[in-house]
Amino acid sequence: MSLLIIDDDEVDQLSIIRALNSAAQNFTISKASSATEAMEKIDQTSFDIILLDYRLPDLNGIELLKKIRQSSTDHKAIVMLTGVENAKLERHALEAGAQEFLLKNEVTAKRLLRLVEQAQHRYELEVKLKQSREALKQLAEKDNLTGVANRYFLEETLNNAVARAERGSGKLAVLLLDLDNFKEVNDTLGHSAGDALLVEVSRRLGQVVRNSDFLARFGGDEFVILIEDKDANLRYMQLIERIYQSLSQPIVLGGNQFKISTSIGAAVYGTCANNAEDLLKCADIAMYRAKHLGKNQSQFYTDTLHEEVIKKGKIEHDLSQAIERNQLELYYQPLLRPANLSLGKIEALLRWNHPDLGVLQPKAFLPLAEELGYMCEIGNWVIENTCKQIKHWLEQPQLNQNRFTISVNLSAIQLQDDSFINFVEAAIKHYQIPANCLEFEITEHTLIGAPESAGVLLSKLSNLNVYIALDDFGTGFSSFDHLRLFPIDVMKIDSTFLVGVGENEKAEKLLSAIVQLAKTLELEVVVEGIETEAQAKFCSQLPIDYYQGFHFYEPLSLDKFLEIQWGK
Repeated sequence: MSLLIIDDDEVDQLSIIRALNSAAQNFTISKASSATEAMEKIDQTSFDIILLDYRLPDLNGIELLKKIRQSSTDHKAIVMLTGVENAKLERHALEAGAQEFLLKNEVTAKRLLRLVEQAQHRYELEVKLKQSREALKQLAEKDNLTGVANRYFLEETLNNAVARAERGSGKLAVLLLDLDNFKEVNDTLGHSAGDALLVEVSRRLGQVVRNSDFLARFGGDEFVILIEDKDANLRYMQLIERIYQSLSQPIVLGGNQFKISTSIGAAVYGTCANNAEDLLKCADIAMYRAKHLGKNQSQFYTDTLHEEVIKKGKIEHDLSQAIERNQLELYYQPLLRPANLSLGKIEALLRWNHPDLGVLQPKAFLPLAEELGYMCEIGNWVIENTCKQIKHWLEQPQLNQNRFTISVNLSAIQLQDDSFINFVEAAIKHYQIPANCLEFEITEHTLIGAPESAGVLLSKLSNLNVYIALDDFGTGFSSFDHLRLFPIDVMKIDSTFLVGVGENEKAEKLLSAIVQLAKTLELEVVVEGIETEAQAKFCSQLPIDYYQGFHFYEPLSLDKFLEIQWGK
C-alpha cells in the first residue's frame, strides 16, 4: 500500500514511520516537507493513503487538502494530522475532503493502522455515494434514449441562462426543432425505427452545436438548442443553416433510406420575451408557423406573429360558442342571367360576427373549425339556415314566381360524415322545399382526399334531386376525371381563367374552349370572379348561363340583398 507523509517536522515523520513499520501491513512510504513538494509528488503518483499535517511552512493543511482533492490524480484516503485538539478544525478538515482526523500524540501502530483502514473504508463509501449521485444525476438530467439533456435539465439550464442574460453578461437565443412527419416513421416502420431515427438526429445535432451551446430533447420528436453568445442573433442563423445541412443526408433505417426534415422556431431573450417560460412559448409559436407555411423551414418570432397567434387563440376559444350565441350569419352573392342581368341563382356565404374582431370571413376560422372538430356542426347550421331562407322566400308571393337556387359550399369533412345525407334529406322535408332549390358546391381539392367515398355521397345527393356544382374548375390536378366520375350538374369556371380576358387572345380562346367543353357535357356554366367591364363584355359572347363577381355584386348581408334585389 502506497502512503505519503506530508509533515515538515522530521521527528514527527520518524515517529509515524516507526509506527507504520511495526504494523503487520506493508507500506511503501514517501515523504514531503512542504505543500509544494507534496503537490509535485502527488502530480506524479497516485497514493492509497495520505497523512497530512495541518501546519506546513508554505500552506496550511486545509488549503492543501482542497488542492489535492481538485487535482486530476486519484488519491483514495486522506487523514489530517495536528498537534492540537480542535473540534472546529476537525470539522473543517472533514468538510474539505479528509476521511479521518488524528492527533499526533495519539499516533500508535494499532491506532494508526485502524484509522488508515477506516479512512479507506470511508473513502470507498464516498466513492460509491458519488457514483450513485452521478447515476441519479444522469437519470435526472439525461434523456434515456438519445443521451442528450432532458426537459428537466433544459428548464434548469434555461432559467440560469436567462438570469445571466438579465445581468447583461451575454445574449441568449432559443431554437425549438420539431421533426416533420415523424409519425409516419413510427406508423410505417415501427417505434424501434422511430427511436433509431431520434438517436441519429441527436447525434447529428450534437455534431453541429458548439461546446458552449446546450442541446436537449424537449420530448417526443422535439429538440431545443440554447445559444449563449454576444452575437447570438447571428449565431442562431448560422446554426440553423448547419442543422439543415446535417439533416439533408438520408438516414438508413432497417436497410431503407429515409429523408428527414425539421421545422425550427427561433426566439431571442429581450427581443421576444424576458423569462424562460415565455421564451420557449415564443420559439414554439414560431416553429408552428414554420409548420403551417410548409415545413422544412425556420421562422423567427415577431410581434406581428404574436398578434396573429393571440387572434388565432381568441378565435379558437370563441368558435365553440359562435352558434349558440347566434354570431354566425349568411351573406348572399347574386348570380345573374346574361340576357337581362336578372337574378338567377344565389350563393350563400358564411360570415362570423365576432364581438371583438368584427366580421370574419370563412378563411379566418373554417380551417380552425376543421382542426377542432366543429366543421360538421357549422356546415349543418349553414344547410339548415339556407333551407329555412328558401322556405321563407318561397312563401312570398312576389318571389315565388321566379325560380331560384341557393348554393352552399361543402367541405371534405362533410363528405366523410356518415350522417350528412340523412341530415340534408331531413332538412328538405322539414322545411318542405323543392330539392332543386338547393345546390352544393364542391371544390376539386375537396375531392382529392377520398374520391371513392365522395363519389358515393355525391350520387346519394344527386338522387335527392339537389344540384351539384364543381367549384373552382381548372385549379385541381384531375379536373376532367372529376367531370367523368362524379354526378356534376354545374361547372363553375375559376376566376384564374379570366386573367387576360379582354386583352389576351390566348386567354380568351382558353376560356371559350372550357365553356364549350361544359356545354358539350350538357352542364350549366357559371363564370365566377368577373371584376371588369372587359371581362363581362367578352363573357356575353359565350354560351354562359350565369355571371358571378364583384363587377356585379359582392356578397351582401340579408338586409342589403333584399334591398337591392327586391326593394325590401
